[in-house]
Amino acid sequence: MTWIYTGRITDDLKITDYYFDDSKPNDHYETLIKWYLPVFAYGLIYLDLDCPEKGPRALDYIRDLNGWCKILINVPLFLIFLFYGSITPETDNLSRLEEDQSFTEDMTWDYLISNTVGLTIAANALFFLVLTAPSVMWFFDLWLFSFLGKISFMIFLLHNLVIGWMQDSYVGSKIDPEDSSSYSNGVLNAFLIFTPVLILLATLFYYLVDAPLQELTHIINDASSYLPNSKRVAK
Repeated sequence: MTWIYTGRITDDLKITDYYFDDSKPNDHYETLIKWYLPVFAYGLIYLDLDCPEKGPRALDYIRDLNGWCKILINVPLFLIFLFYGSITPETDNLSRLEEDQSFTEDMTWDYLISNTVGLTIAANALFFLVLTAPSVMWFFDLWLFSFLGKISFMIFLLHNLVIGWMQDSYVGSKIDPEDSSSYSNGVLNAFLIFTPVLILLATLFYYLVDAPLQELTHIINDASSYLPNSKRVAK
């Protein structure tokens, strides 16, 4: 995991120049792979922590702490998620008035870490909080979040179309350089308009594409379990 992140960290510190910044001349898809490759390791890390082959689950030591100790852990985790989940990309933040730029500057130590790393910190704080706090786990186990989890892969595949194109174009058309509130108002309006569009499209593609392919995968997997293994074929 440290090896995967080394290039991103050293690029943020201006020590190396491996083109993890998408604004630099670099193949877009190569950059995306470098960005998102570490994300796929998170699930394995939490899976290993919570489902070991032998011995107790590591996270149970935190789950079994008394209430006051858990408060001392959960409150900072929630604040880390809240603050780092609220930072703005550097280019967007610099387009604001100077007095509106201080929060992101302070949280990223004057852009020492990138927006992507900040959001990664926020996401991992939330993951850890959900896995160790039963009340938070219950909240995210509600029908709404279960449904969003079901269509999450389609949201991931479609979000560049809806957010990266439609929403950004809309926000760009609403920004008035002389009005400091125009950016925030544009983002809020875009969120209210395009979030339902993204969820609707993701739901449609889930039932038309993702769910049938999952069912086909299960059928193939079940059928393969009845095939003779190599030893039987040899006999």
